[in-house]
Amino acid sequence: MYTIEVLITLLMGASAALPSKQIDISANPDLIVGGAEATLHEFKFIVDMRKIGLHYCVGSVISQEWVVIAAHCAQNPASSYTLTAGDHNIVEIEGVEQVRYVVNILIHPNYSRPGFLSYENDIALMKVSPPFEFNEYVQPVILPEAGFDPTDIATVIGWGALTEGGESPSKLMKVDVPFVDDATCNESYGGAVAASMGKAGNIHSGGPMVCGADQTLCGIVSWGNGCAREGYPGVYTETSYFIEWIRGAKTPMEEDASPVQIITSCGGRIQSTSAAINFQIGDSIGPNQRCIWTVEAPYDALRFQLISSGLSDYDAIYLTNFSQADLGCQQRLSIVGQNYTVSSSVVIITLAVGNVSTSGFSLEFYSSGFRHDTPNFTGYLATSEKTGSYTYPEDGGSYLDNENTLFIIATPTPQPRILSFTKFDVEVCGNNLPPDIMLEEGIGLLSFQSDHIIARSGFAFQWMYFSHEIRILLTHPGEEDGAALLGPRQHNFSSFYNASRGKSTGKVFHWYLSFT
Repeated sequence: MYTIEVLITLLMGASAALPSKQIDISANPDLIVGGAEATLHEFKFIVDMRKIGLHYCVGSVISQEWVVIAAHCAQNPASSYTLTAGDHNIVEIEGVEQVRYVVNILIHPNYSRPGFLSYENDIALMKVSPPFEFNEYVQPVILPEAGFDPTDIATVIGWGALTEGGESPSKLMKVDVPFVDDATCNESYGGAVAASMGKAGNIHSGGPMVCGADQTLCGIVSWGNGCAREGYPGVYTETSYFIEWIRGAKTPMEEDASPVQIITSCGGRIQSTSAAINFQIGDSIGPNQRCIWTVEAPYDALRFQLISSGLSDYDAIYLTNFSQADLGCQQRLSIVGQNYTVSSSVVIITLAVGNVSTSGFSLEFYSSGFRHDTPNFTGYLATSEKTGSYTYPEDGGSYLDNENTLFIIATPTPQPRILSFTKFDVEVCGNNLPPDIMLEEGIGLLSFQSDHIIARSGFAFQWMYFSHEIRILLTHPGEEDGAALLGPRQHNFSSFYNASRGKSTGKVFHWYLSFT
């Protein structure tokens, strides 16, 4: 799978209702071969994870706000999942369940990254809202200390299939599995097992593995060859190997006392916990000036404050959220002293000046909270060229797994441009070119993301002036022309802002388009 997006306006998503109890056997990756039904509420930490309302994986409660799970179960946006604690029969409502929304996902930074083995560092944390309430049915699991020595026999829990290719049970199951030494396990898999992976008995993919009478979480089921096949032990993420990462990731960080960076340039990429953008303070800014700054912070909350401003009512500073939960959500800053906080670690700051000169401003931001799930950009481009073209990957070949890219087009003159794809070779859509897109004021943000499987040769795009000939083509496309004019009336989108003075309208539209 891949996602390619053009960010050009405000997009708001509605909250999904809590899911009814149902199970999709085809989507369930858990396998509990040879298991027996667990005693009712025997494992109070167990969590039924659902993706778009259907049972998908199993997690473990580690605090009132956090659940630990395999990273391979957490590859979709947080809004795709709900977590239910206190469950036993996942197709019946038993009256003690606690259903929670997932509001943040922290995947280990080295999961499925270049230089690591497949499924190495297969661990993630999910933050829920509202917090779980601990009672006789819901309690946190015990986490091991670093260097924990597992017992000879461990227990795997879940709602997984009882046979390879078989149906999944509705009631919670458990099975005891023996640990296998590293040498034997590596021999079975040709050396593809890392030190952070545990090895035990047969494969039972998806659920937590506990050791001892106190049910210490000694592993998270990761991968294996088939289901309980002879000679192929199941491979588990050793929880003790990641205990410091778990503790650090769920500990909130405070804001810096003052900005650690001072930025004076028109636009740029800011990777910091805090910064002050002091642009032309006390000096003039020319008419129609546009600047775009990309803020990349490590934590899940960003607070912005306008410290001083010489901008007029016809000028605008806009913040565009780049988080998956609120992608495209925007806020205009105009009041000195005003604070605006977003739940995101990536925000695009846009300055748009009307058609007469104005004065500078100072804007500060501070990052705080928990580590965020937004991966680092694997590709990034910010250009102010009037016209141009770009190919990704730049050096040819195929794009990588787990790509997260951002391309910013901010032309120096507020005139319409057409963004068109000249090459498109990605999973699912194949070689079908997306329609041309009009950038009303020559500003566009394009994002491309890929998953962990199937990589192809990528795409190329160009931006050019919006001519009369192109207007005719876009307004009246022929049957074999793949172009279409994307306007507010057609797609029910609202304008981003309207900064104007005199005869110049300075209107800018921002769109969000997704090709999947």
